[in-house]
Amino acid sequence: LGYNPPDFAGLNHYNLRLWQRSSPGEPWAMLGEQYAYQYGQITVETDLLGEFVLIGQSGNMLYLPRLNR
Repeated sequence: LGYNPPDFAGLNHYNLRLWQRSSPGEPWAMLGEQYAYQYGQITVETDLLGEFVLIGQSGNMLYLPRLNR
């Protein structure tokens, strides 16, 4: 899987993970297989079909306002 590193600025590319779901109504599940990393590329072996998304985790916290009704 190739990606554009500037699109993930501020993220450690070793923290990028590939998530998969079978169809639009299904929940996302992280692929737990072995990852191989190179600059701009992640390699993971899977036999699954469906939708895939690459998600990274930053060290920044996001605080959202609390809404009460």
